[in-house]
Amino acid sequence: MALADASVGYCCDTNDAVFETTDGGASFDRVGPVGAGGTLEAVATLGRGDCLVSADDGVVHRYGGSTWTPERVGEAAICGLARREGETIACDADGVIHERSGTDWDAIDAGPLESLIGVAVAPDGRRAVAVGDEGTIVERR
Repeated sequence: MALADASVGYCCDTNDAVFETTDGGASFDRVGPVGAGGTLEAVATLGRGDCLVSADDGVVHRYGGSTWTPERVGEAAICGLARREGETIACDADGVIHERSGTDWDAIDAGPLESLIGVAVAPDGRRAVAVGDEGTIVERR
């Protein structure tokens, strides 16, 4: 689940469904099936009508309020997503960190890493942290 504020949030399940709340979780409306070729893994949002979900086939699906658009990020499962205004960070099961600050995804060389399972970014973008198997922690400052 990802929350944009006290009212708006999104959650996904492993059956290709995404749900949106606009009333702080009192109710949820289904806004997908996404049409993913894999199982949904993570979700991130900046607000209503703005949602990203990742899948275990290396694709991130972007919701623009009415349609879903797939974007190939890598080959491994995208296990973690984080967003802030102007930047999206994803991490994958092969230990690769991907960043998108424009229209393209770039793989970031953070050295050889174990599988990464989650990522977070500060609202000002100065710090980002990815965590993974075997106690792996990678930090951007």
